[in-house]
Parts: sequence; C-alpha cells; structure tokens
Amino acid sequence: MPNLIYCWEEFYRISPKNSKMIECSATGTHPWKVCYNRRVVGDFYRLEGGDDVLFAWTSKGFCFSEYGGDNWQMVYPDTPFRITQELQKLFKIERNNMSNKELLNNEELIEKITKEALPEVFYSIPWNISLLEKFKDKVDWKEVSSIISGIWSIQLLERFEEYLCWDILSSNPSPALLQEDIFDRFIDHWNWFNLTNNFQITWSIEMIDKYADYLDWKTLLDRLERLFFDYSIDPFKFYDRYKKYIPLDHLPKTELWVAMRKEVVKEEYSKIMQQINTL
Repeated sequence: MPNLIYCWEEFYRISPKNSKMIECSATGTHPWKVCYNRRVVGDFYRLEGGDDVLFAWTSKGFCFSEYGGDNWQMVYPDTPFRITQELQKLFKIERNNMSNKELLNNEELIEKITKEALPEVFYSIPWNISLLEKFKDKVDWKEVSSIISGIWSIQLLERFEEYLCWDILSSNPSPALLQEDIFDRFIDHWNWFNLTNNFQITWSIEMIDKYADYLDWKTLLDRLERLFFDYSIDPFKFYDRYKKYIPLDHLPKTELWVAMRKEVVKEEYSKIMQQINTL
C-alpha cells in the first residue's frame, strides 16, 4: 500500500493514527483532513492512484473517486469506461506482481479470492441479537465490531460485552453507537485514544467537560478545528480552561496552537494599523 499518492493537486495517505482511514492534504505536509464518506465505503484496506482517479479496496467492495477523495463511489458494471480502463491497468499490475506459483495454483487462487469476498458477504447480513447469539462461536468478533449499521444498542453491547473488540468498536463511526448514554454505560471499556480520534464525533465543550479525564488530549488537540473556526470558541479561553490536561511540549503541533497563532496575528495587525492611522 503506498504511503503517499498524489491526485488532482492533493496528497492522500493512510492515516498513521488509524490505518483504516484515508486522509488528504492540499500541501502534502499539514494539515491532514479525514476523507469523511468512509461510511459509504467501509474500512480502507489498500489505496492506489490512477491517472486522475483514486482507487480503494474496502470492506464493502472496490471503490473509486474522481473528486480528489471527497466523493467515493462503488465500482459497478455501469462504471464509466475511462474508470474501467484505469482499473484494467491496475489489475494488470497486480497480476504481474503475483508469483508463478500463485498464477498456476488454482486452489490457492480460489482460497485467495474467497478470503477477499467473505468480508463483503459478512457485511451484507442483517445482524441482530438473535443471529449473533446463534453464531457467537463462529463469527469473527473483530468484524462484528466494525459493523456500521444501526444494530447497536445498550442491550446488544451488554449481551456481547466480553466478545466484542472494544479497540475496534471505539473507531466505529456508527451514529447508533456513538451516543453519550452508551459512552457512560461502558466508560471503562472504550479505547479512549481511538474514541477521541473517531471522526464521526464532534467534541463540544460540554462533551469535553464531561469526559476530560478520559480523553486522549494529544489526539483531541488536533481535532478542534471546527470548535475554533465553526463555533468561534476563543482558543486562549479554551487553553486556560483545560491547561492542566494540555501537554506543553505537544501544543505547537496542534490545531489549538494554529488557532491561538491566528488570534495573535489579528491582534498584532490591529495594533500596527492603529499606529499607521495615527501618523
């Protein structure tokens, strides 16, 4: 899987914080932004770049984006011919990378393609408590923990509490799962690094106050852009409010620092303009 690819004047990479996310950047260095329609395509397994198209192997199938990674679509039989041609190029590369043994051994090929197809089958099943109960000793609970549909409830989580993978569950973007009553009921089960980094959660001041002692603050400080720029929260007041949680050595690398610096720029600009206007 490429660490970094370039498409339509933007860079794309697999997130170092969560290997099943794709991030994009207009500069190739900072800031990185999460591609937010992961719910449509599921978890990313591999990323490739065509001429002007991104291709991704995902838990829900094979996907492509003609719009710099902002809009992912599944590959279907009616996919545009240009995309199909680029896919053929990529498949040719894949085939040439396979060993002669893989090409000649039919059993191995069947096993390989079956293994890749099974996750898609798994996610097509309408799982519920009774089905999970019936197959609890046969299902892959890591896969169950990745389900994004609305199956999640306190009742289901309580029933299969010991089976679920809470590290994976903490990264799951399902809105049905990411509810405060569910956070509270299983407060000690969550992987708070993954939960803090879950892109489906917008951390409000109220939520930060409530979970301040659990949040991963290094991660949180890099996820506050909307708080400062969409909701106009004063970054200096934010710092003063939560300074006991904020690691000073990490601060200059965060969105909080960017917001603070912008405020200082505004203040200094205003001072200079006042001096100029009095000349």
